[in-house]
Order: sequence, then C-alpha cells, then structure tokens
Amino acid sequence: MPKLSNYCYGTDDPTSEMTCIPTSQVLVSPGYTALEYISKGHLTTKSNAYTFGVVLLELLFGTIIDIRLGSQYSHDAAYKVVKLALKCLDLDPKSRPRMSDVVVALEQFQGHEPM
Repeated sequence: MPKLSNYCYGTDDPTSEMTCIPTSQVLVSPGYTALEYISKGHLTTKSNAYTFGVVLLELLFGTIIDIRLGSQYSHDAAYKVVKLALKCLDLDPKSRPRMSDVVVALEQFQGHEPM
C-alpha cells in the first residue's frame, strides 16, 4: 500500500524550474525520494512529481491492473496513466511534469469506460 506520508515538499515558483528548499527536517524513504534530493539534499517542485509517480505506479500495479479484474478497467486509460507515471519518474528533474500538469492529465483520463 502506498505511503502518502512520505510525499515530498516543494514550492511552486512559476519563475523557476528548480526551486530548491532546505530539507534538513524532511524524513523520506529512499524508494519514494527523488534522486536530486538523495544526491544534493534539495527538494523541488519536480521532486513532488517523482514521489507522486512512485505512488501512482504502486496504485496501478497493486490494485487497478490486477488479473482478477479481467477487463473491468479501461486498458487505454491505464496505459496513459502508466506513461504519465513514467514521465514523473524521469531521472532529469527538468523533464518531469509539474504537479499541476499531472492533475490536468489525470482529469482528462477520468470517465474512461471499461473495455
């Protein structure tokens, strides 16, 4: 089960791709932590996207994409959400989407009917 308590903290500064904030008091689990935090100790708005991507993949492969469900979910929507999650996990933080873009993308997938 995903642990949302490990969600990273970043600020949304529209003038900067990489808004760094001090993180001396942030406790994280390595599996949920963006690589820029592990290597440099900085969290950014793109760190949030990385952490959300991990949680999103856990949700997809732990519950939604389950062989016991057969085809009771939209395969097209699941494929699009997997692609979005993988974008969130890009090793280059500048290539990751902002969380606001992730929300917009997820809203577009809402309402897909099962196959």
